[in-house]
Order: sequence, then structure tokens, then C-alpha cells
Amino acid sequence: MKTVALVAPKPNYMQQGGASYSMLREVLSKNLRVVDEDLSDGKVSQDADFLLVMAPENLSNKALFAIDQFLMRGGSVMIATSPFAVNISQSLSARQQQSGLDKWLAHYGLSIAPRMVLDPRNAALPLPVERNVGGITLREVRMLPYPYFPDLRGNQLSPDNPVTAQLGQLTLNWASPVTIDSKQAGNRDISQLLTSSADSWSSASSNLVPDYRGYPTNGFKLEGKQQSYPLAVAETGSFDSFYAGKPSPLLADNGATNTANTKSAAKADTDNSFGGVIAHSPESARLILVASNGFASDAALQLESQGLSTYYTKPLDFIQNSIDWSLEDPALLALRGRTQLARTLLGMKLEQQQYWEYLNYGLVLLGLVLIWLWRRQVKISDLRRYQQILAEV
Repeated sequence: MKTVALVAPKPNYMQQGGASYSMLREVLSKNLRVVDEDLSDGKVSQDADFLLVMAPENLSNKALFAIDQFLMRGGSVMIATSPFAVNISQSLSARQQQSGLDKWLAHYGLSIAPRMVLDPRNAALPLPVERNVGGITLREVRMLPYPYFPDLRGNQLSPDNPVTAQLGQLTLNWASPVTIDSKQAGNRDISQLLTSSADSWSSASSNLVPDYRGYPTNGFKLEGKQQSYPLAVAETGSFDSFYAGKPSPLLADNGATNTANTKSAAKADTDNSFGGVIAHSPESARLILVASNGFASDAALQLESQGLSTYYTKPLDFIQNSIDWSLEDPALLALRGRTQLARTLLGMKLEQQQYWEYLNYGLVLLGLVLIWLWRRQVKISDLRRYQQILAEV
């Protein structure tokens, strides 16, 4: 059985809505062995086949070294990270979050802009709305379109990559734009797995509460140019280590001398013992970056499930597809691709929803009027027939 090393924040039981990944663990454990990985020692378990890093924050140099060297060994790494952490315990709010991965990702030609993407093609979210009734303010929850939850379908899911080719649909919450530096990436292949629609825009605002009175269409102010943004990418090929030619953090933290560090760096290509640095990866190495911190967290899955009125698992399917693709298991990919999505129709704008809703009401009323007219005509016909019978008597 394949082993997935999971690096995820510890759940905060004192704070409602804190990051937890129990649903993700449960789903992955059905076909894989999931182990909690602690990168503080600068190493990833030798028996790990896939490294999954969720919402990292302030990674130490040793933790970064562990991720780097796992990739250099030809391993597959999937990272879900964003410059923003969103709190949904009391109200929607965002804060800046430093992952510690910025320079490391830039070394491989990837960077994440400190903004969040808003898309007019989005999923609904249960939001509190205040309504004035007879001078009394009532607070109720309504399902409203939420641009920070892009609803990705069709060509927004790469048809050329097995991870997304059969996925069908994915809602990616509070995601940031990914920038690709092709020159820095070199000859490695970079596939844009997820992209927002061409009508999307981005914002650096930490205010995530929509204002439908001020902005009736989307609830948020339209900022800057509307365009499509990459939200998740996959990079494959031979990587050059971020630590190539540098002293190993393992030796530095254990008080090794500069001479020992220099010697270990010189043996980087051949020595993978304690203190060694692997400078290059084989062609089988894969790096998957998703620019969203909590897209597979329990809180996000629960919110999306409420919006669809069904158990929503597409983010979990996306992760499982990534693992199967990385571990080269096309059979599971094809099998999972046959699953059906509860919401198969394209999302509609509020004006379209209102049009069809009022049309349905009108058709019902028209049907009732036609039934009343038919019953009235039948009653008149019966009355005439009875009167004719009485007249003959």
C-alpha cells in the first residue's frame, strides 16, 4: 500500500472553524496509508511515496530542506498555500500568512500574488442577511452567489492533464493568482491545472463580507482588469535543488564546522547520508501547487456542502487524482472519473435565476386559472343538462 505523508496544521478545538482535515484523512485512508509528517527534523519518512503539505505557515529552514530533498529524490510534492488565511468562526475575515515557501517556489519559476481571485461564475454560500420588517431588523441566512468561490468547469479544468480531465467541476475557495516564470522553470513542463474564468478580477482587500446593497450583481467592487488567472499548476521534470552548493541545514543546526559543510556540499550529487545535499532530481519528480490554503479543510467542505445541499467531495477527488497521477495509477483515475456530480448544470446569474423562478410561478398560476375555467365550464354544462331533464319531466 502506498504511503502519503501529510503535513497539516493541528486543529484548534478552542476556536470554532479552525483548520482541520479529518474528512481528507478519512477519504485518503480508504486506499492509502496516511501518516502525519513532522518536518522539524529536516527529513521526510523514507517509506513516503507522496508528500502533501496543507496550509503551511512559517516553515523553518530545516522543514523547507526536507521538502526540497524529498523532491530531489524523485518524489511528488503537493502544496496548498496562499498569502491569506481565512477565519470563518464568527465572521469572514482574512489575515496575512507567511508560508516560508516564497523563495523556494520562485527558484522553480512559481510565485503567488498577495491577492485573491473573484469570479462572477461562482458557487453559492450561506450568508447572513439583515431584513427590515415593520421597523424590526431580522437576521436570516440566504444562499447567495459568492465570487471568492470560483466555480471551475469545462476548459477551466485542464483537459490535457489526467488530474483534471475527468473531474467535471471544482469549487476553489479564497484562491490567489499563480505567476509562472518560464525562464526560471527551464525545460520543465508546467501545466495549468485550474484557471478562473476570463471575467475574473483580483483584490488585495481583507474584507470578505459581500455588500449586495452597494454592489447588487456580485457583492464586491470590480477592481482592475478582468482576466483569467492560473490557480493551480503542476510542474514535472528534472529540478535543481534550492540548496545546491549550499551548506546543509542539518549540519548547520547541529554545530558542524564550515569545513564539514563544504565537503558535504561537494558530495551533493552522490551522498544522501546525514548532511548530504542532493543537487538534482530525476525526471520523475513532480511539484503540484494549489494557491489556496484551506480548499480541502473540513470547514471549507462543510460550507460548500451547505451551498449544494449535498456532501461535496470534489476537492478531495482532486487531491486523490493528483496522488494517483503522481504514483502512476491510471486505473483509479479512470474509475473516479465516472463519479457523478450532484450539480451538473452551469451556474446562472441572479437575473437569470429570478427570470426562471418568476416564470415557474407564472406557469403555475396559469395552470390554476385554466383548471378553474375548465371546472366552471363543466359546472355550466352540467347545470344546463339538469335543467333540460327537469323541463322534459
